[in-house]
Amino acid sequence: MRGRWLRVPKWFLLGLLVMTLALVAAACGDGDTAAPEAAPTAVPTPTPVDLSAIASELRQSISDAVGNIEVPEGMTEEEVQQIVANAVAAAQADAPAPLTEQEIADIVRAAVPTPVPTPTAISAEAIREEALVNPGKVTIMNGLWGTGPRVPRDGVGEDHNYNRALHATWITGNANVEMIPGVAESWEVSSDGLTWTITMRDGIKFHNGDVATIDDLLFSAEFTWGEDARENALSPSITGIAVATEKIEQVGPMAVAVTHDEPKSFFPFRNMSDMSGSFTGVLMPKAYYESGDPGGDPDTRRQAFSDAPVGAGPFSVVDIKPNEQILVERFDEYYYHPDNGLDENRRVRFQTLDLRLVPEPAIRVAALRAGEADIAEVNLAVAKQVEDAGGRIVYTREGVYIFNIAMGCWKPEHPCHSKAVRHAFDYALDKEAIMNGLYGGPPTATVAGYARVGVSSLGYEPGLDPFPFDPEKARELMAEAGYPNGEGFPEFKLWTYPAGEAPFMPELAQLMSDMWEEHLGVISTVEVSDGARTRELWWGREIDGDWHVRPNEIEWDGGGGASALYGQLDNDVRLSEDPELRALVQEALAVVDPALRHDAYHEMWTAIREEHYMSSLGILNLPWGVGPRIAGWEPWPMTPYNSAFHTITLK
Repeated sequence: MRGRWLRVPKWFLLGLLVMTLALVAAACGDGDTAAPEAAPTAVPTPTPVDLSAIASELRQSISDAVGNIEVPEGMTEEEVQQIVANAVAAAQADAPAPLTEQEIADIVRAAVPTPVPTPTAISAEAIREEALVNPGKVTIMNGLWGTGPRVPRDGVGEDHNYNRALHATWITGNANVEMIPGVAESWEVSSDGLTWTITMRDGIKFHNGDVATIDDLLFSAEFTWGEDARENALSPSITGIAVATEKIEQVGPMAVAVTHDEPKSFFPFRNMSDMSGSFTGVLMPKAYYESGDPGGDPDTRRQAFSDAPVGAGPFSVVDIKPNEQILVERFDEYYYHPDNGLDENRRVRFQTLDLRLVPEPAIRVAALRAGEADIAEVNLAVAKQVEDAGGRIVYTREGVYIFNIAMGCWKPEHPCHSKAVRHAFDYALDKEAIMNGLYGGPPTATVAGYARVGVSSLGYEPGLDPFPFDPEKARELMAEAGYPNGEGFPEFKLWTYPAGEAPFMPELAQLMSDMWEEHLGVISTVEVSDGARTRELWWGREIDGDWHVRPNEIEWDGGGGASALYGQLDNDVRLSEDPELRALVQEALAVVDPALRHDAYHEMWTAIREEHYMSSLGILNLPWGVGPRIAGWEPWPMTPYNSAFHTITLK
């Protein structure tokens, strides 16, 4: 039989002490016995004490110094009370001053025997979980990370490489490209498509030990989609959704409702999940983030969080060396496992993850061959080197697409304002030659899909693919637009940047420039910048009239991109101001019935393809070099960058 718990009130203990002292004082005061011959030491008569007043005062002001006392097996509560009274009285008799509350608490703990607890049974699940965790380290090398702050809302696509390790999202994905519950237990939309209600599951912990509450849910919503995002977010895509958010309110103990000014069927995928290119649906720790600057300065808070990020993801930070290394360790209390009602155990099976930024492909391959890296971004040109060292190639299917953007071409002063010019520039590109020459063709590269729409995306049907190579038609269209053989067409720039997820972008841009000159007679200069700078130029409208080729994440639901590029006239990333196209996009994004969304999206993307403010060269299935220490890894399709850490197993 185990011991019972008895709460001994502090006022009871002090009451016993007062009564004991009163008895001692009475025994030493006036009485019928004769006084000793020696002069007695004067003992003051105790002042009468109002015990009820003491009890009231203690109930308000004394902390839990005494706490709970467990009744040892074989003893009664009365015996415990007697031991406490005797011990306190004896201690007070020897003390020069009244005992403090802490001294009384110490006396109680020392006087009452501490029961030996019955060993708690360890569940078979806990034993299995411990056995599954390899104490070793996995090292992953990437070619590119974002250069901005390590705050999910304010990052860029390349930041997924570490954001997926550190943070938990409202909705998560799986190998079947399905949206399933994550931090959010459920999400649902109102009949008018305007209001999304998100209910957070209980018991989620942050890396610092704090348990997530409704305050964190409300803060995360405001931080990502509300007023804070409108004022402080760095990305136009984030400010765009924030501007469209009319209100955020608590509607239950662990639920919030987010209301938009118009229906946004893409909201769960684009803004709540870890599968989209915008990693914004993150549960943020309110108290921790705000502690970065109690005064509320957004830049100071952003920097403080970047220096020491805290999330609720599968790993917690050990050390950060900016633009070099992020060292993280397994977070044992990660929420995603069957005991929390989830479909599988996504707690990782190894102890330490070492994320390294290594821009040079040759160094990444050398590290794989030397055993200094376990997983690395590679290309098929080095596949044999990886395999010769005992490794293998693993693919992220439909990882990214490569698209070419006609910048600011809604403006009449630019030649690309003519749809004939935009079509001609695409027909003049031999995409098969480009994708085969640079990326080896299948299985790495395929000329298929249109921009954000991969062959597995919502709205795709055969025919929604890149224009075929047709230089004769391209020349006819240029003549129709008033530029026969390129005569009178002004020189322009083709902007690009080195990209970790899609190598050879400068070389690809040069091939495009050469083909345009050969088949259209137009002259362009390839400008190689970096991703951050190119985005600044784009969003600042400084390269309107030029062209920009780059990779981007394929998404199952590309509606968020369609909204930003074609559906919002005040969005800095917009590619069009065509009112008819905008109306069509808004109509498609208002369809929330799953049975109708495919057809609505297909119609929307077909119209966008026809206008051709952007064109597509094809899709890349991203190759990874995997070293011999890795027994298994299954990266998710349509999810570029590091993913599915829970599927990594070591030999």
